[in-house]
Amino acid sequence: MGGSTSMYFIFTVLFIVTVIITQFMNNMAACGVISPIAITIAGTLGADPRAFIMAIAIAAGCGYMTPFASGTNQRMSVFAKSTIVDYMRYGWPLIIITYLCALLILPHVFPFF
Repeated sequence: MGGSTSMYFIFTVLFIVTVIITQFMNNMAACGVISPIAITIAGTLGADPRAFIMAIAIAAGCGYMTPFASGTNQRMSVFAKSTIVDYMRYGWPLIIITYLCALLILPHVFPFF
């Protein structure tokens, strides 16, 4: 059985990996790629996978750092004349805020064990 520190580390790694791949692919596909990995890890450690799955779902919605992470970003970048640098500059603080909220709330709503 893993300790709570390792659970938070796995939570963070899954969140970061999902955020990174969702910048370059559809968020539904990112969930489909990472979710089986999270379920397997949770099953191996004897943990409840719900917190990990919710973290992946939230992280997949964090397509803030590139204009091609979301169709909305693509359409709005034309009208706003935004560049990739603008998305990266303003996207990472939103991702950090989302991560901190998920890290503080999800383990209480969906306990690891």
